[in-house]
Amino acid sequence: METRLDATARLTGALVTEEDLRVEGVLEGSVSSTARVVVAAGAQVKGDIQGREVEVAGTVEGNVLASAAFHLRPGGRVVGDVRSAHIQVEDGGVLSGRVLTEGPGDFVTRDLG
Repeated sequence: METRLDATARLTGALVTEEDLRVEGVLEGSVSSTARVVVAAGAQVKGDIQGREVEVAGTVEGNVLASAAFHLRPGGRVVGDVRSAHIQVEDGGVLSGRVLTEGPGDFVTRDLG
């Protein structure tokens, strides 16, 4: 199952879920998921994101912590640090921050600060 914040939605506050999450609107606050988090093209997240897999095609202003994989799509933008076991940035993706990698067995969920 997937939780979806559609393009017309605007949410302020922390969002916590154990399901896949797809953000198509604007989210001002932190995101924490034990599953996959997708920030779709045109979407904005102003806050930290934590998930198993994180994919960004929109804009994120905050740190990203992805325990398994991070994927930055063309047109996607992250202003903040990214920590993951696997990081992929496609041509046209913009990442302004530190890139921190760890082996899958070494990964510990924690704040990026």
